[in-house]
Amino acid sequence: MSKTIKIQIIHSLALNSAKNETYQKGVVDKAVNQKLITAAFHEQAGNEQYHETMLGRSMFSQIELLKTFFVDYLTGDGNIAEDATISGTEENGVTEIVLNVSDRFNDGYVKSIARLSQKFVEDRMVYLWWLSVSKEFAAIYANAAEEDKTALMACFNKTAPAAPAYNFPDTITLQFPIIDQRATVPAGSPAGYVVPADTLMSYPYIIAVGEDTEISYVLSNASGKKPIDDIIVRADDGCCMPCLDNLGQWQVRGIKPGISIITLQSRHDDTVFARFALRVTE
Repeated sequence: MSKTIKIQIIHSLALNSAKNETYQKGVVDKAVNQKLITAAFHEQAGNEQYHETMLGRSMFSQIELLKTFFVDYLTGDGNIAEDATISGTEENGVTEIVLNVSDRFNDGYVKSIARLSQKFVEDRMVYLWWLSVSKEFAAIYANAAEEDKTALMACFNKTAPAAPAYNFPDTITLQFPIIDQRATVPAGSPAGYVVPADTLMSYPYIIAVGEDTEISYVLSNASGKKPIDDIIVRADDGCCMPCLDNLGQWQVRGIKPGISIITLQSRHDDTVFARFALRVTE
């Protein structure tokens, strides 16, 4: 099972944050040495068209990198249930990313993921801006972006594992083999008489060598929900052979004359079983 969450990357916020981060370093450099005014201009991401173009290109590439990170993580070790498909739309200066996460995901971390995703994009933008100017400062923001990714991964793993929701049967009710014209019917039994479960072994179901008969049964669980069919069928004698047909239904095939006790049993609970007798004739 899975559910979807949506996060948004605000373009104007990413651009302004990158400008502010680079502006601070330029101011410091100019204050230290007035000869660094020209260098500071190139360090600072301002409102010039060239700067805007570079920042815009960087922003969109880092948003795509963020999507790639989500896909890699959620289809690998992340807290995902089934389909890790992600989609993204861009409208009115906002990129919206839709993620399919496990239904056990803690919704309280949606805002955390959104804010950390925004910060990841901004840190990567500043890293790329300074990569050709100051590798020392670029490394600081590269490390910050990696920390953002680590924090993002933690958001997906803040929910304890849920107990399996599987319902196993606690009762098996045989429906077939039931008494028909070939089986032994107690004298005086009314039409349509079905042998009670506690006397089935006294009145075996009869098939011939080479003949197949389907075993029909109903499973129930105290929860009222339909249980998983975990039934396995065994025979205590080699006169017949339980097997599955092409539809996955249990059936028994007559191998040689004889009588066998057929047991239907839950793979998860030894106390859940049903038995009947089967006679194989020539």
